[in-house]
Amino acid sequence: MTKYIGYVGTYTKGGSEGIYSFELDTEKKTLSEPKLAAKLGNPTYVTPNKDNTILYSIEKADGQGGVAAYQIDQNSGELTFLNHQLIEGPSPCHVSVNDQNQFVLTANYHSGKVHAFPVQGDGSLQSPASEAAHTGKGPHERQEKPHTHYAGFTPEHNYVVAVDLGTDKLYTYKLKDGVLTESGSHTFAPGAGPRHIAFHPKE
Repeated sequence: MTKYIGYVGTYTKGGSEGIYSFELDTEKKTLSEPKLAAKLGNPTYVTPNKDNTILYSIEKADGQGGVAAYQIDQNSGELTFLNHQLIEGPSPCHVSVNDQNQFVLTANYHSGKVHAFPVQGDGSLQSPASEAAHTGKGPHERQEKPHTHYAGFTPEHNYVVAVDLGTDKLYTYKLKDGVLTESGSHTFAPGAGPRHIAFHPKE
């Protein structure tokens, strides 16, 4: 296989209209011109599930923010809207899904919250089953309150990890029966402003 389809999230404050797709040809070493794949408000972060059948995207619409689900056509790469779940307030900044396709997580920079959305059999989303709200602040002017920048799963997918730029902290949660329960935290140097985390693969 030498051709792959990729998806790009964008801000739609200017000329952009939503999620764009492109084709990577590894034999020719070329990228096609992006084309509009789904019209959506501020899809600033997108991620597929493990088997690349569903694409999840951040969404902003009418004073609400949340996540949208799209089915990926396995031949053409075209996106078909399944559903979305929106919450009153600003949109999140990060979205992730566990390997078992059971839960989608969002991290909200503006509210300092993590939301867990149960996933249905077809990949569509239910309303949030749980939320975790961070508290605190840091010494920098951008740390006037919590700013959750990332929420994802540990490699074994038995814990949720959230990184908060505003509080200089990393939080770990258990997610059982849709409920997020804090199990621990780590505090970074004041003003560090952590944004993301990546796990090194174990041998």
